Amino acid sequence: MDNNGDHRKTFKTTREMEALPPTDLAPRRPGAGANASAAPPPAAPVAGQDAAPAAPPASLRLHERLGPYQITHFLGKGGMALVYEAVDADGAPVALKVMHESPEMPPEKLERFHREAEAAKRLRRHPHIVTVYDTGGFGLDHYIAMELIPGGRTLAHVLHQGRLPVQEALRIGLAVAKALEYAHSLGIVHRDLKPANVMINEFNEPLLGDFGLVRFEFDDHYDLTLTAVAMGTPKYMSPEQTLSSKKVTHQTDIYSFGLILHEMLTGRLPYDIPPEAGILAIFDIIRGVEPKNPRALRREIPRSLAAILLKLLEKRPEDRYQHMADVVADLRACAEGRRVSVHVPTVFERMDRIIFRHKIAAAIALIAVVAFVGTWRHFRKQIIEERAALIVPGAQATSNARELDSMKRQMAGDAPELSSEERLLQEAHRLIVDQRDLPGAHAKLQELQRYATDPEYADSRDGLNLTARWELARLALAEGNPQRARGEFQALSAAPSLGTARRHMLQFETGVACSMAGDTTEAKSQWLALTRDAGTDTGAGWLAAGALGDIPPETLAEGAPRQMSVFRALGFWVASIGTGDDSKRQAWRNSAREPARNALPWLYYYLEIDDKNSPSQTPSPEGSTHP
Repeated sequence: MDNNGDHRKTFKTTREMEALPPTDLAPRRPGAGANASAAPPPAAPVAGQDAAPAAPPASLRLHERLGPYQITHFLGKGGMALVYEAVDADGAPVALKVMHESPEMPPEKLERFHREAEAAKRLRRHPHIVTVYDTGGFGLDHYIAMELIPGGRTLAHVLHQGRLPVQEALRIGLAVAKALEYAHSLGIVHRDLKPANVMINEFNEPLLGDFGLVRFEFDDHYDLTLTAVAMGTPKYMSPEQTLSSKKVTHQTDIYSFGLILHEMLTGRLPYDIPPEAGILAIFDIIRGVEPKNPRALRREIPRSLAAILLKLLEKRPEDRYQHMADVVADLRACAEGRRVSVHVPTVFERMDRIIFRHKIAAAIALIAVVAFVGTWRHFRKQIIEERAALIVPGAQATSNARELDSMKRQMAGDAPELSSEERLLQEAHRLIVDQRDLPGAHAKLQELQRYATDPEYADSRDGLNLTARWELARLALAEGNPQRARGEFQALSAAPSLGTARRHMLQFETGVACSMAGDTTEAKSQWLALTRDAGTDTGAGWLAAGALGDIPPETLAEGAPRQMSVFRALGFWVASIGTGDDSKRQAWRNSAREPARNALPWLYYYLEIDDKNSPSQTPSPEGSTHP
């Protein structure tokens, strides 16, 4: 146990000496001194506590003593304790967090309280973490004595009034990020970051508190989780935290910090949670809904800050920032107008994330985005030759339908969150679908490629260039120039920013271009190599296996109506190519057309043009050896 009086005075002196330079956050001042005799300010909240009730529901009475502290006010009820205002032996005010031990109390609850005290004492020297002066217990009452924040509010109270000015949100975010960086450097994971756990003092400075769910990252014996139950506040949990508390690392804090920063900047979370949603529904939303570009919600958010936010909010921990030190560095760079280390993901980069998370079903949706334009007309002969089709497992397709539908709405142009460069891609698609204007689409894609040389888009140059080149290569297939497309696909395969999933998809498309150019041997070689390298449980591997396999078309047509629009259109269309029954073929093509118009512009173009040029709908002969 600490010597409370000496430690409290020492930390006040330390706090006064830790003023930050003017270019950073304003210096944080201590509370009342030891000789303070004035009446205390209105009751200040403590991080994580509920609003104070009219009367204290506790055995401790006003003016009663608990060790060296005399109770003066009841402040409220926190997650697992009661919070009082008290004065120490010198008359200085403190906040006293008290847990009363009872026979019915689960042992892990008291242990968590002690862990909060231990963590807070280790962190008390940081200027943006609530200072703990003392911990102890008398009888069945256990307490944590911490600094009282006169006139303080929680960040939740501030956000209740609406979003913050961008620079103010950046200032507060940088301070909280520094506090987390310090905690993580000591192996401490907060696990319950939310606006209610960030205090705003009378000098408008943020203080991180309430380490009640803290985990010591390097403690191999930690087992205070409620068996198989995730711990934390549901709306601010990370995707992995919704699955198991055993998956929680410092990456969880990084994600939750991103939620707080997003809420400060936009006034809302990055996904909509209905008020009536139960905890399982909330978890499903957290795991499944992709965050929107925050600039679509507030245009004055700098691109660099939007990029930081989206990096913080990646679904997979390995796709996020790996350390809070990197977050602090980028936030500083953003505040100073320097370039940050990340960029806003392009449509294809976001689809790349979905491929990794959902593999088979997502990769089939990716075909809708990359759909080879005129390739389909020629490639169907190769499909018929091999009598192949694509399997869309219903359960896997449905599991990620929400986020893939959202992505396709963006591609189809009925979502407001498209960035200007993505809108160019949308306009190119509309020229194909509505006007059948390939030259116009080519011009739009060339304009998109020019974005990559614009200084304003420096933070996303590689992604824009890759997207534009890839789309132009596909357009070359539509224009009847598969050799040019083949060369561009092969050149793109060397791009350093190309992820594994997109590299596999590019290999599949290279095979398509080879087939269209008449080199079916090389096409099959590409697809066979892909199935060996990627395996048939990955998206591109399944596509290659489909091009080389023999799957009855009736299987696709039977499952198509149960799928989302992307898969429904693809399922009916591929089934129509593989069948030898004219009536089924026409019926399935008609069933594919409606969902394809909004979800699959390239497939819709193919169906319209092919119907116009081939009214008899007679399939190519089975003996054909190349498109």
